[in-house]
Amino acid sequence: PISRTEETGARGVEAAFQGLLSAESWRPSQVGLLAISGRRRAAVAEATALARLYREGPRETALYAALASLGDAGPASDVTSLIVAAQCVERALLPQTPHWSGPGPVALKEAEGLYVTEEARIWLGREDAPRRIAAVACQGADGRSAFIGVEAGTISAPIAATALSPGRPLLFPLAASDRDGLRAGLAALTESAAGADDLVGLAKQCMVRADQASSSPERMAIVASSAKELAREIGFMTKGLAKAEQSDKAIRTPGGSVYAPKPIARGGGKIAFVTPGIGSAYVGLGKEILLSFALQCTGIEERLKLRLPTFLRTDLIYPRAFERFTDAEHEAFTEALNGDGSSLPLVSIAFSVIHSVLLRAVFGVQPDIAMGYSVGEMGMRIGLGQWTDWGAMEKQLAHPCLTSGLLGELTAAQDYWRQKNGAVSADDGAQWANYVLKADADAVRAAVNKVDDVYFTVVNTPDETVIAGHPKACAQVMNDMQALGMPLEMRIAIHAPPARLVLSDIEEICDNPCNPVDGVEFYSAKLNAPTSNDRAQIAKTTAEMLVDPLDFRRLVETVYDDGARIFVETGVRNNCTNWIAATLGDRPHLAVAMDVKGVASDLSLMRAIAQLFAHQAPVRFNELVDETSNATADAVRQLLERVEA
Repeated sequence: PISRTEETGARGVEAAFQGLLSAESWRPSQVGLLAISGRRRAAVAEATALARLYREGPRETALYAALASLGDAGPASDVTSLIVAAQCVERALLPQTPHWSGPGPVALKEAEGLYVTEEARIWLGREDAPRRIAAVACQGADGRSAFIGVEAGTISAPIAATALSPGRPLLFPLAASDRDGLRAGLAALTESAAGADDLVGLAKQCMVRADQASSSPERMAIVASSAKELAREIGFMTKGLAKAEQSDKAIRTPGGSVYAPKPIARGGGKIAFVTPGIGSAYVGLGKEILLSFALQCTGIEERLKLRLPTFLRTDLIYPRAFERFTDAEHEAFTEALNGDGSSLPLVSIAFSVIHSVLLRAVFGVQPDIAMGYSVGEMGMRIGLGQWTDWGAMEKQLAHPCLTSGLLGELTAAQDYWRQKNGAVSADDGAQWANYVLKADADAVRAAVNKVDDVYFTVVNTPDETVIAGHPKACAQVMNDMQALGMPLEMRIAIHAPPARLVLSDIEEICDNPCNPVDGVEFYSAKLNAPTSNDRAQIAKTTAEMLVDPLDFRRLVETVYDDGARIFVETGVRNNCTNWIAATLGDRPHLAVAMDVKGVASDLSLMRAIAQLFAHQAPVRFNELVDETSNATADAVRQLLERVEA
């Protein structure tokens, strides 16, 4: 829709925008993207009007201005804004708008309902704004204003429209019948890359050939985001082939390229998806992978009934503002996230769902086994579709027994101290601490048994454990053992005696209808074995696992003995990946993580897929090589014809 006005200045801007909203029954907060005019003389009037319309409310409307990147380019800026808006609604993206200065933008800072993005972001649908709607401001030579509304209709861009982008990490898989074939493939890739302006197209060509040669016994995967990186990685892997012939050991470069002369999957080992626990979320988590796979996430939106922003707690992990955050503000956001007991389970489980869906639907990697670390046992069932009642689970995960009893305020710990000691004093009654100790598990258990008010809660690896309890008691154990302990980023009373006080509530949280998932065995740390699809058994064993000490090392050993050789961590960070590697040592296995803090999440994903491909896991690429649709160009052409008319 197009709304025009005969008025000029701020009143004209407001009239045109209000006309657009009233014609389509849109509220300002339902407009997810607002593109202001690129003409500097119009900026003040637009800013004045829009700041008044968006003065109050949460920051739910992103702001874009071609003025920030093009300068005052007149009508060309307006056309640019229209093209950007059309692409954004089609591809579920919000555009990059670097912070800019000027008379208009300064006035817009007063609008609490607006925000700008330092870099492009995924455009998530919400229950109160299920459609992606953009409003584009234009101004004629006579100073009169107009707004064009752009909404996603039947346009549907292919996966490759966002998943493979210039300047972002790309995967170049090679497959051959022998090592000489790999050398020839490297030489051909070198030649193709030398004169290639389109690395995305080159990556797609490699993916098509890899799918066609999926049964080839020799595989290599190269990860690069630029021609320079690609040349460097090809050089590393050319030398790596020679080393592999001498040592028969896998070659993996710092950039993530991989060649495995003895692929782990060649022997037919099973694939296990490993879901981590809570408490690992961090500000900025997964932003690149959400951007790269925005269109897949729109499908996940439907699965979660437009509750993905709530599950992801985007207000905490992707804070919105009009100005660049300071380091102090970033630390404050981190503290707020770690202290929010209701958000951590939701964020962790949301990313387990996203990673599981991408692995299975996009790359064709299917698990034979599912296992979880602590609350990750709930996440694995949700991520793989055994539990599907999202509304009920959201309420359950917000149950006070979890969010304030065992997290946050730790009311269950206070009740436990009160029952144990007869009172809760201001000095020590409500205090609780968690420490990770790098020490032999049996030695730590013995030391804990000699000290009151401290508990042995988790075995991560043979030489890494977690203790919890009163801070003074924890300190005494570490002092007695002369061992250093690292405090956890969050306090948590799971796997400790206070949790048993709310066992019945936890069992209620874990009581969900169960759907069969063909081909996947769901393991329980409590049973140290697979569970059936029985609802009552799952609720009982999961709840008891959460209140009793957890032996993750034992679970890893059991799953390995049952045939798992490839472990893929679906969720936040790579803690489980490191623990699995430490537990299994030199035994043949592959442990990869979908997320590594400090590494761009799309790079972490490409590196994980590179390892899986090189080790002959069943990876496919056909979903990534569709040609980009021309639907956006057609839609923009039609809009321009209407504007011209």
